[in-house]
Amino acid sequence: MQNVPLLFGAICSQYSGRVRSYLVMPDGEWIADSTIILDRMEARHPQQSVLPPDPVHALFAMLCDAWGGEFWLPADEWTRWSRAEHYPWWREELGEGLFAGFPKTLKNTLADKVADSIRALLPKAGFTAEAAPLIERWTKRQADALDAHFAQHAYLSGERASR
Repeated sequence: MQNVPLLFGAICSQYSGRVRSYLVMPDGEWIADSTIILDRMEARHPQQSVLPPDPVHALFAMLCDAWGGEFWLPADEWTRWSRAEHYPWWREELGEGLFAGFPKTLKNTLADKVADSIRALLPKAGFTAEAAPLIERWTKRQADALDAHFAQHAYLSGERASR
């Protein structure tokens, strides 16, 4: 086994960027879930903490983490799966990520089936055409606030990246 952790993720996964795929530790242990992965890496490398040292700033960082991971989900799912202009890219990414090595035609067919099943779940989760204006207004308001913040600050909180 190698001496460093190995992260498995896919570009089509909203979670890979948040480290919610799978991490294989040098001892062979597999870890999933971003919070557990971050906590384990904190314990392993305390000198490179992803949390600010100040408890108030640390709490703020954890709240921002929850905000990004939970409250942005409706915008992410709606934007990702409801817009036809995104289908070709997702078909390619799903096909390659889930069915690597398969012939292109089969990849496309299988990726279409996966995407169709995900899109069929959208209304059950409240992602409907009626909800779209609210989701899109919320997304724009949040993105505008972040743009204004990052126009003046390099990071969300503090002087370096954090959780």
